[in-house]
Amino acid sequence: MVQDSLISQFGVKAYLKNVWQYCIAPKHLQVNDSLSGVSANQYQYSFRNLIVGYLVLFIIQMVLLQVVALAINLEELPHAIEQFSMEFSSGMIFFLGVIFAPLIEECIFRLPLRFFTKGFPIAFYIFTLGFALLHGTNFQLETSQYWMVPLLVIPQTIIGFYLAFVRMHYSIWHAIGIHAFNNLIPISLLLIGKSLGIEIQ
Repeated sequence: MVQDSLISQFGVKAYLKNVWQYCIAPKHLQVNDSLSGVSANQYQYSFRNLIVGYLVLFIIQMVLLQVVALAINLEELPHAIEQFSMEFSSGMIFFLGVIFAPLIEECIFRLPLRFFTKGFPIAFYIFTLGFALLHGTNFQLETSQYWMVPLLVIPQTIIGFYLAFVRMHYSIWHAIGIHAFNNLIPISLLLIGKSLGIEIQ
């Protein structure tokens, strides 16, 4: 009965609500600050919630991306991944996209968050939005198209907030893992397309 109560109290729905509330009003957490006890913590911040929470947000990302794609004709915008796929081997693409980029970006944008005991909310938003805007450089835009950047980086904004939450409530290694998994999906599609000779759009 206790286990059923904990699963209900700290299920995915409650977990996602916690993610939402934290991203709206972020606060600095020392290790175990957010825990209400070992037994509760293993459900609230379980590996299951970590992964299912990510998958729910990934679906939201994809839906919003499709809306943006229809609104601004996304397929016509040159993307860095096209040149990336032509210049590097499949092994190098996998290494850079799934291992190197998540490690470096998490060390830059999420690792320092723990050190901002003062002004944490400001740091939280600066690092998260900075991460998202960085990915706007993936698109080759004319000056007149810069207004599109906030729309183009909606997926990175969503995952950026989640990675910051994960970094503070789990660990930097969990954040790196989720980031790597998030990159693995498009990289895998890219490599499959490349191996089959399918042109990347």
